[in-house]
Amino acid sequence: MRYYTLFVACATAIAAAETLIVLIRTTKKSLRIKMNKTTTEQELAPSSRSKSKGKYEDLPYNPRSKTITNDVEWKDNNGNLLDVSRGGKISNIDGIFCWVGTTPFSSKADNGDIYLYKSYTLGSNSWEFVRKLVDSSAAEKLGTGGNCQLHKHPSNGTYHLHCKRREFYISDSIDGDFVRLAKPKDPSNNDGWRWGANYVYQEKNEMYLVTTMSLENADGTIDGTTRTLYIFKMNKAWTGFDPTTPIVATWSWPKREGLCLFKERSTYFLTASHTAGWKNSFTWFRSADTMEQLSQASDVEVLFSPENTSSIKSMGSQHRQIIEVSSGKWIFMGSRHPDEDPMEYDSKYGRNIAAPVRFIDGVPNVYWKYCSC
Repeated sequence: MRYYTLFVACATAIAAAETLIVLIRTTKKSLRIKMNKTTTEQELAPSSRSKSKGKYEDLPYNPRSKTITNDVEWKDNNGNLLDVSRGGKISNIDGIFCWVGTTPFSSKADNGDIYLYKSYTLGSNSWEFVRKLVDSSAAEKLGTGGNCQLHKHPSNGTYHLHCKRREFYISDSIDGDFVRLAKPKDPSNNDGWRWGANYVYQEKNEMYLVTTMSLENADGTIDGTTRTLYIFKMNKAWTGFDPTTPIVATWSWPKREGLCLFKERSTYFLTASHTAGWKNSFTWFRSADTMEQLSQASDVEVLFSPENTSSIKSMGSQHRQIIEVSSGKWIFMGSRHPDEDPMEYDSKYGRNIAAPVRFIDGVPNVYWKYCSC
């Protein structure tokens, strides 16, 4: 089976280089693509660029680093790989970037435990391990821990962990115990349907949960043709769903997963990956003036530079989320799965990528580097 690796190192050590070389490797051939020498490094924080110039393969921990280096293994302050797999998301809480996730699916012995990392800069070598938020029992390990996000309620001051399939946790503090809540009733009333990936979107005090669900067959598989998207409004405490009008929008959406809902200026965007198992896939989006109008919008492909090919899609990753890291500055987060599919990915090129995003004529454009032209 053919596999690929996509190699681009957006590190400070090559910021002065004449060209940025993208190397796409397969078992049969190598292809080199040269980008314009006017490309400039993306900075994710307003202060000066980190001066760390370590080798790409061995980036030491640096909490002040503002440089994102792709195609390497991202490690924490202890030198361990970041356990932010299974769709773990980044959120900004009181000016600190918080990333929660779990070990990959292949690590069954520890699957379901949920870990928290923090960074002040988003540099790929700036992540500090904080703690294990949830220590799942053996009975809980199946089906828990996926697509988790951490948020702080602006009024109550409580910390909320929302995970896949209505697995919700709450704590009075970031250092306290996260208590697993009773699973709220399915507001769709779709008996026999399985919940899929989800994303939670905060707008001031309001929280919305986006998910897909599909009809479950008798043998435990799902009928992908029935995949349907729902945008739910949560209750005021973020512990369940709005008791009166929980469904904001819904529509049939086969072949979409890896969801993300956000607002760029006055426009709502819903982004998603194309269903492809563990393999890299195209990234799609819908946009509208309201969340309700997203149901009537059309799917449009997110644009990447270098461009997608039949073999390399979304820079060799699956879309995870697009987030605003500071005013007007956005990044694309993608996941790779060398543990789950080692024939598709080489583990030395890492599990995660990040790249800057610009919105041009309403379309998200993702770049390895910003171009000054």
